[in-house]
Amino acid sequence: MMAPAGMVWRSLLRGMARNVFPRANTELVCVVKPLYVFFDESGIQEGSQSCVVAGYMGSVRQCLLFDEGWRRELGKFDLPEFHAKRFFSRHARPFCDWPPTQRLELLQGLLNVINLHRVTPIGAVIDVLEFQRRTLAERRFFTGGLIARGRKRWLTTGAPSRPYFLAFQSCIAQALHCAKTGKVVHFVFDQQDTFAPLALQVFNEARVLLTADDSKKMGGCVFLSRKEAPPLQAADLLAHCWYAYGKSGESLSREREYALIKMKGHVHGLRLYDSRAFEIMLNTMHPEDRAALGEAKLNK
Repeated sequence: MMAPAGMVWRSLLRGMARNVFPRANTELVCVVKPLYVFFDESGIQEGSQSCVVAGYMGSVRQCLLFDEGWRRELGKFDLPEFHAKRFFSRHARPFCDWPPTQRLELLQGLLNVINLHRVTPIGAVIDVLEFQRRTLAERRFFTGGLIARGRKRWLTTGAPSRPYFLAFQSCIAQALHCAKTGKVVHFVFDQQDTFAPLALQVFNEARVLLTADDSKKMGGCVFLSRKEAPPLQAADLLAHCWYAYGKSGESLSREREYALIKMKGHVHGLRLYDSRAFEIMLNTMHPEDRAALGEAKLNK
């Protein structure tokens, strides 16, 4: 017999609230979805011009309140979950049969839940075309590759064909930056069967890239479905609207434009990785490592 949707998610939060090992001393929950930090991925398909990973981070208490509010809004429309792509497509049931007033009522209700709770937006937008123009060695470095200085070989190889992992690491760093010293951030990620194994690997390898203080703030991570953890649905909404904006610009649909305007206070935290940002990252490298990126053996 399957547990009701949300039981695992709420059990995690209550364990953190009670300071139960191994999630003791949790300050934040990051739901990428701990505060929790929540993330969702959009634009990770081959051929995408941009990649967005976005989510929300909040205290255990705020996450529990958010969960209640979001489910209450969905319950008004007998919806088990909210998926932004289906809602905005206008061709997916049940939304395709709804009048504009009903669609607006749902969207307003969900946006109010986001704006009424103390959750912090985090995220990253990757210029995929600019990422792909970079050398193989540079892309390895951007996605977590570490060079053995003096030996001109990779200690960790990164994910040079997956710009998603640069956004992934950026979100982790942003979440840890928000946590106080001595406190822990736990991460909840949207289930992605294709990416989960490597994402878990990169999550663990990220500890090597962190300062000693930030490493101590890094708790564990779990992968849950959107239906199980409502903050993932909010992260999906944020990621979807930003991806659509990057793709459509001024021709963005009215509903998406409305959502972005209402989430204005929740989008300033997204970091853009374009040509300028990539050069800044390279300039932070040790000169010996930067020079090594041009070696042929590191570009294989």
